[in-house]
Amino acid sequence: MDQAAFDKLKEAERLLLYATDDRHYCEEKDCTVESPKCPERHAQAALKALSDVLEPPHEGLHPGRLVSDPERIYAERWKKENERHAWLNSGYTLVEHLLCPEGQRHPDRVTFRDAQVAAAVIQWLGTACGRSLYFNVRTRNRSSQNATARLVAVRGAQHASAFQL
Repeated sequence: MDQAAFDKLKEAERLLLYATDDRHYCEEKDCTVESPKCPERHAQAALKALSDVLEPPHEGLHPGRLVSDPERIYAERWKKENERHAWLNSGYTLVEHLLCPEGQRHPDRVTFRDAQVAAAVIQWLGTACGRSLYFNVRTRNRSSQNATARLVAVRGAQHASAFQL
């Protein structure tokens, strides 16, 4: 698919995203995105079909490793955080905002490879090595915050004693 065709699909997806409401209520019980009966569900089905082609899956490089609970939890949460909604973040995903160059107003759609690498890093945070890194940084951050609080308290006491009569 050439770039012009891809851009047209992205524009069609953007228009459908704003024209549909994923909380749509229909009187017919069997009216679903998979089996649409009303115009709103037909539009949602078209949006889903476009998203299936355009949207990266936000799955890591090693999906077979998701048997470990922590890795699976991180991966599932990352996938959920990157769901596209018209009413959230102007319709852009979290990874699109993270990879948006500084000064650029609207993020570009990320490549499948970018999404896969980002998901792999998040999945890695659920490994023993990833959790160790996280806890070491968190512990160091707390130590730094405690040292700063002690310094502020000491300086505050010195400042107060300087102004006592």
